[in-house]
Amino acid sequence: MNNDNNKEKNLEWMISQMVDQASAKEIGNMTELTFSEEQALSFCDDMVTKYAINKAICSPTSKLIKNNKSISENFSNNDCRFITTSVVEKKMNMNASDADLNLSELKAFYIRNNMKDYKFSQVLSKGAIEQYWGNRPHQREIMEWRWDNGLAFMDYKERVLTYLSDVILLNNEAEVTLAIKKIYGIQTAISLLREDFTTLVNTDLLKQFHPTTRGVIKGFANGRINLDKMAKDAIYRTYLETRTESELDDIYEENQD
Repeated sequence: MNNDNNKEKNLEWMISQMVDQASAKEIGNMTELTFSEEQALSFCDDMVTKYAINKAICSPTSKLIKNNKSISENFSNNDCRFITTSVVEKKMNMNASDADLNLSELKAFYIRNNMKDYKFSQVLSKGAIEQYWGNRPHQREIMEWRWDNGLAFMDYKERVLTYLSDVILLNNEAEVTLAIKKIYGIQTAISLLREDFTTLVNTDLLKQFHPTTRGVIKGFANGRINLDKMAKDAIYRTYLETRTESELDDIYEENQD
């Protein structure tokens, strides 16, 4: 079994373990699963390990944190507020009071304005960084990574969920796109595309792909019409070349009727 298969098996095992250990409650014909905080923490740790995510994403309670190289969620939120104020004043031409919001409002503000695009090192001066994080350099490194990766104002679960969605998933879909292109090239060289691409375009499954991947698949499906026509034209030309002159006359007469 190759490494990719081993990874998939490991992920399936992690999920099955979570489900097996969850508290289950029957609601009508549905089963509600409830996971403990300890289970959720362990699963987040598993995802960080499996996908080699920077441990700056972890909370202090994570078992992956060694030598207390972490930052509390409260300190993290305070640091995010400090960075936000700098962005608002220096890059967005707004007043600091415009960022005087509660935590949930600040998170929405951060996401809505794509503030991760204002990179930590480009917003804050060296002097400000030294003054604010001078006696806690390891926390500055954590906050810089979180901010630049769009993970500000989030707890551990939210950070892992966001990173899996915005980074890991997109990287894997990019690999899928390349694989589809390779398969398309091979199949085009051999024969017409099979029905799979057309079927895929007509299902809700397509909506789950990244827009780039959707474009590739739709391009294949649209190209199939032209490929089908080219193939049929080629077959028809071959058929005509094997007919006698009298047979061609008969075909012509039939088409006129």
